Amino acid sequence: MIGVIFTCAAFGLAASGAKERGVPFLEFFTSLSEVVLKLIRAFLQVTPIGVCFMIAGSVIKVDDIVGSFAKLGIFVVTVVVAIAVLMLVEWLFYFVCTRRNPFRPVKYLMKAWFIVFATTSAIVGVPETIEGCDEMGIRKGTSRFVAPLAATLKADGSAIFIAGAGIFIAQMEGLGDNAGKIVVIWLLTCALAIAIPHIPSSSIVLILTILASVGVPVEQVSLLYATEWLLDRLRSGMSCVSTFYCVCFTDYVTRGKDENEADSDRNFSEVMSELSQSRSLKSAA
Repeated sequence: MIGVIFTCAAFGLAASGAKERGVPFLEFFTSLSEVVLKLIRAFLQVTPIGVCFMIAGSVIKVDDIVGSFAKLGIFVVTVVVAIAVLMLVEWLFYFVCTRRNPFRPVKYLMKAWFIVFATTSAIVGVPETIEGCDEMGIRKGTSRFVAPLAATLKADGSAIFIAGAGIFIAQMEGLGDNAGKIVVIWLLTCALAIAIPHIPSSSIVLILTILASVGVPVEQVSLLYATEWLLDRLRSGMSCVSTFYCVCFTDYVTRGKDENEADSDRNFSEVMSELSQSRSLKSAA
């Protein structure tokens, strides 16, 4: 994903440098983006049916349903509390470092949060995140660079879930008192968190990889699918919140260093409009 971002940045710079010759290139990818979004929305409409069958397949394999779901409930509460604590820490960090109201960005990130909560993918909410940054007054050059990069690299919500789920499965298998395995689970989570693909339930794949690496049986992982409809949305939403605050913090740190760079604040639609007008004038001439 990081390679894709830098490749897109390189092509974007090259297309901008090509002036009017780059207009067809930009228009093609703008159209492609709309087509892909329509396909994503179509797939999302049938997602509830697929999730229903996934949960049914997990539940039917459980022998002690009452005991297993009681433990699963404790795990869900643990993850929710951990995400809430992380959000409080982010608010405190933002306030201490910037001396600004940490609750002001909440008003502007809610649209992106709802999109991410519905789609369970932080990447899908990047356009709404950028829109919220524009409404908040963040410089366009900062938001358009930091938001996609942070959405790709920041997976703190998923990291909480992966570490907690790994320890939970280890406890279910009677290996919860093995401090060495728990430490290795934490370390592997830190290393793999930035490699999480932004697709629904992708964290489950990393959990399987981590558990297999430390020698923990993975049969109980199927239980986690029963909670994915909620936890996947919560951790994706947390990643969206972190991305927005990352953009706000970056704007605070860099503001004043490039106040005179007015060109960096021109958004994509303005550039496209200018290039299209230039192309039309040339054609008319």
